[in-house]
Amino acid sequence: MKSCLCIVNKNEIEQFISQIFDHPQGEKDILKHAIKGENLYGIKMTENLVRDKLDEKSMSLVHQILDKQREHVDYLKSELP
Repeated sequence: MKSCLCIVNKNEIEQFISQIFDHPQGEKDILKHAIKGENLYGIKMTENLVRDKLDEKSMSLVHQILDKQREHVDYLKSELP
């Protein structure tokens, strides 16, 4: 039987617990969660995953997509009451 040693940092554990217990209550909370999710999981994670791993053409395409995501985040922020 093989064993696996998983290393998880404190931030990942806090995020996991937050996802379980921190449910949005109203429109403002839903927008805040959407903004956080798109920033953290959509933009920042993608930037980290592709950094120094793609050719110039592919990286340009990724940047175009991320720019659209940033526009979406800005729109969501503008909708906050």
